[in-house]
Amino acid sequence: RQEREAEEARLNRIQLQRNDDSDYQDSDADNEDETSYDEEEVVDDSSGDEGGAGGDDSSVYTTITVETTRTKENENRKPLGPFSGYFQSSTPTSTQIFVNANDPVTDLERAMNDITKLSIFCKQVHFDQDVAANFLKLMRGDGRSWEAIAVDILRQKARWDSIVLEECSSQNDDAQHIQSDLDNEEYLNLVLAHILAVDNCAYLHLSNFIWSKHTAWTMQALMFSKSLQKLQLDLIDLTFAVPMLVRGLKPNTSIKCLIASRCGLQDGPLGELLENLPHQLEELRIFGNKCRARGLAAVTGALADKSRNLKILDLSYQHVAADDGEEFDVQWLADALSRNTTLKTLDLDNDSLDDGHLTHIVAALTKNRTLEELMLNHNKITGTGVAMLAAKFGQMKGLKKISMYSNVFDEDNGTGGTGAAAKTTTTGKNANPTARTTQH
Repeated sequence: RQEREAEEARLNRIQLQRNDDSDYQDSDADNEDETSYDEEEVVDDSSGDEGGAGGDDSSVYTTITVETTRTKENENRKPLGPFSGYFQSSTPTSTQIFVNANDPVTDLERAMNDITKLSIFCKQVHFDQDVAANFLKLMRGDGRSWEAIAVDILRQKARWDSIVLEECSSQNDDAQHIQSDLDNEEYLNLVLAHILAVDNCAYLHLSNFIWSKHTAWTMQALMFSKSLQKLQLDLIDLTFAVPMLVRGLKPNTSIKCLIASRCGLQDGPLGELLENLPHQLEELRIFGNKCRARGLAAVTGALADKSRNLKILDLSYQHVAADDGEEFDVQWLADALSRNTTLKTLDLDNDSLDDGHLTHIVAALTKNRTLEELMLNHNKITGTGVAMLAAKFGQMKGLKKISMYSNVFDEDNGTGGTGAAAKTTTTGKNANPTARTTQH
């Protein structure tokens, strides 16, 4: 009791000090950005009932924030950067080794034994024998000093936070040295094979270069990886590579985030990829591919599988009402969402969703208790859909945030997606379904 009274006295002194300083903070508040708003704390008085039927609802969210303004802060930029999505890091850029296309050997040699470097970024690098040899020496840690070895031991994690190969190649333009397709691809495939075999990288990002059959064969080594947690493939035609890629992907036990963005995958190859996901996967992003019947069946199957722990799903850029007649069945997805208990974030940006599609999604949200964030930006939702959504806010017990800027209702208001920011809040277990909207 004495300790509790002392703690209450300490908190009272802190509160008095804050009250004394409040006058100085008022002037700063007047300078806030016009479109910014503060979160309000919502207190549910009924949460104190113990043993009642409504006791379990005390832990659910009763505040929903709706964003209707596109800003630099809330814009969902794709593809994700090295420290986006699954990895959230404050690592400064000085910890990155940038390998320049002009003199890659010098960049690699300069970084040898530098224990402050945690990531490697190669952009437009041509991998010949010298570049590949120095890259592998750096990546493996050949000739490390005792200090570097000690630091690696103390880290107790993968040596490299990320390795990014963007627009890289190993094509030899000298016709005198071109003997076969294997010669042209040997060095880049050798680098990929060693990255997977050495297994000291947590995030591998491959972007915008040509895959051959040898490259796809090399990626089967994913099955042996124990350190790789995030795999991102951007702007790479994977159509022919999927059968070999999934042989290494499905038995993998470490990858928790898979991004396959704008890889030219039609529904058949994409469905094959989604049917062979690692069981421990927590984040899946397949934006810019064509997910239809087979792909959607695999996605809904993963959502319905209670043994999986999928938390983030990105199905943006699907254009559900495609002109080719192959429609993305939103109701099928909504039915799976209504029964799912693991998903936290669902991204449906730029899917041409209208008010009819939104009806199925809202019906699912009234049953789902775990989804916290829903993104519906760049769709065709009108004011009618927004009103229908607002009327159901009181029944959405898990949702915390909906982002829906650049929709048709923005055009109706004359804002074009850059209008006023809106904050919509409902409170209490039996909240009035009519949304309260404050605009700044």
